[in-house]
Amino acid sequence: MKEWINAKQLHDWYLEAIRTLHPESYNPNAAKPFEELTEEQQEIDKYIATRVNGMIKTHIERLEVVMEKARILEIALMDYYCNTEPLNIVMERIYNAHKELQQALQAVKERDAET
Repeated sequence: MKEWINAKQLHDWYLEAIRTLHPESYNPNAAKPFEELTEEQQEIDKYIATRVNGMIKTHIERLEVVMEKARILEIALMDYYCNTEPLNIVMERIYNAHKELQQALQAVKERDAET
Protein backbone atom coordinates (compact mmCIF):
# COMPACT_ATOMS: atom_id res chain seq x y z
CA MET A 1 0.00 0.00 0.00
CA LYS A 2 1.22 3.49 -0.85
CA GLU A 3 2.31 5.40 2.21
CA TRP A 4 1.03 8.99 2.19
CA ILE A 5 1.94 9.46 5.81
CA ASN A 6 4.50 7.51 7.83
CA ALA A 7 4.79 6.90 11.54
CA LYS A 8 7.64 9.35 11.99
CA GLN A 9 5.73 12.18 10.30
CA LEU A 10 2.69 11.38 12.41
CA HIS A 11 4.79 11.52 15.57
CA ASP A 12 6.38 14.81 14.45
CA TRP A 13 2.87 16.25 14.18
CA TYR A 14 2.12 14.93 17.65
CA LEU A 15 5.17 16.79 18.97
CA GLU A 16 4.04 19.97 17.21
CA ALA A 17 0.55 19.62 18.67
CA ILE A 18 1.71 19.21 22.28
CA ARG A 19 4.20 22.09 22.30
CA THR A 20 1.80 24.52 23.94
CA LEU A 21 -0.10 22.01 26.09
CA HIS A 22 0.33 21.36 29.78
CA PRO A 23 2.19 18.10 30.51
CA GLU A 24 -0.92 16.58 32.11
CA SER A 25 -2.72 16.92 28.73
CA TYR A 26 -0.46 14.44 26.91
CA ASN A 27 1.82 11.49 27.52
CA PRO A 28 5.17 13.00 28.55
CA ASN A 29 6.86 9.64 27.89
CA ALA A 30 6.06 10.13 24.19
CA ALA A 31 7.30 13.73 24.06
CA LYS A 32 10.58 12.88 22.36
CA PRO A 33 11.78 12.24 18.80
CA PHE A 34 10.39 9.16 17.06
CA GLU A 35 13.79 7.45 17.06
CA GLU A 36 13.95 7.66 20.85
CA LEU A 37 10.57 6.01 21.41
CA THR A 38 10.38 2.40 22.53
CA GLU A 39 9.38 -0.16 19.89
CA GLU A 40 5.97 -0.39 21.54
CA GLN A 41 5.49 3.39 21.34
CA GLN A 42 6.60 3.41 17.70
CA GLU A 43 4.06 0.67 16.96
CA ILE A 44 1.25 3.00 18.07
CA ASP A 45 2.32 5.60 15.49
CA LYS A 46 2.78 2.89 12.85
CA TYR A 47 -0.71 1.53 13.53
CA ILE A 48 -2.32 4.97 13.24
CA ALA A 49 -0.35 5.76 10.08
CA THR A 50 -1.49 2.47 8.53
CA ARG A 51 -5.12 3.28 9.33
CA VAL A 52 -4.82 6.82 7.94
CA ASN A 53 -3.19 5.51 4.76
CA GLY A 54 -6.00 2.97 4.40
CA MET A 55 -8.62 5.70 4.63
CA ILE A 56 -6.76 7.86 2.11
CA LYS A 57 -6.52 4.89 -0.28
CA THR A 58 -10.25 4.22 0.04
CA HIS A 59 -11.13 7.83 -0.71
CA ILE A 60 -8.76 7.94 -3.69
CA GLU A 61 -10.32 4.76 -5.09
CA ARG A 62 -13.79 6.28 -4.75
CA LEU A 63 -12.64 9.45 -6.46
CA GLU A 64 -11.09 7.45 -9.30
CA VAL A 65 -14.43 5.72 -9.96
CA VAL A 66 -16.25 9.05 -10.09
CA MET A 67 -13.55 10.57 -12.32
CA GLU A 68 -13.79 7.65 -14.76
CA LYS A 69 -17.55 8.07 -15.00
CA ALA A 70 -17.11 11.82 -15.53
CA ARG A 71 -14.57 11.11 -18.30
CA ILE A 72 -17.08 8.87 -20.09
CA LEU A 73 -19.63 11.69 -19.89
CA GLU A 74 -17.06 14.16 -21.18
CA ILE A 75 -16.29 11.96 -24.22
CA ALA A 76 -20.00 11.62 -24.99
CA LEU A 77 -20.42 15.39 -24.79
CA MET A 78 -17.44 15.90 -27.10
CA ASP A 79 -19.05 13.55 -29.63
CA TYR A 80 -22.21 15.63 -29.39
CA TYR A 81 -20.43 18.93 -29.96
CA CYS A 82 -18.25 17.57 -32.75
CA ASN A 83 -21.17 15.85 -34.51
CA THR A 84 -19.15 12.64 -34.93
CA GLU A 85 -22.18 10.39 -34.44
CA PRO A 86 -25.92 10.65 -35.03
CA LEU A 87 -27.61 12.81 -32.41
CA ASN A 88 -29.84 10.05 -31.02
CA ILE A 89 -26.84 7.79 -30.35
CA VAL A 90 -24.83 10.57 -28.73
CA MET A 91 -27.78 11.66 -26.58
CA GLU A 92 -28.26 8.07 -25.39
CA ARG A 93 -24.55 7.84 -24.51
CA ILE A 94 -24.75 11.16 -22.63
CA TYR A 95 -27.84 9.98 -20.75
CA ASN A 96 -26.21 6.64 -19.81
CA ALA A 97 -22.92 8.27 -18.82
CA HIS A 98 -24.73 10.83 -16.69
CA LYS A 99 -26.77 8.08 -15.03
CA GLU A 100 -23.59 6.08 -14.27
CA LEU A 101 -21.90 9.18 -12.86
CA GLN A 102 -24.87 9.84 -10.58
CA GLN A 103 -24.86 6.21 -9.43
CA ALA A 104 -21.12 6.39 -8.69
CA LEU A 105 -21.58 9.60 -6.72
CA GLN A 106 -24.47 8.07 -4.76
CA ALA A 107 -22.37 5.00 -3.98
CA VAL A 108 -19.60 7.24 -2.65
CA LYS A 109 -22.08 9.13 -0.47
CA GLU A 110 -23.46 5.87 0.93
CA ARG A 111 -19.99 4.48 1.66
CA ASP A 112 -18.97 7.74 3.31
CA ALA A 113 -22.07 7.59 5.50
CA GLU A 114 -20.99 4.12 6.66
CA THR A 115 -17.55 5.34 7.79
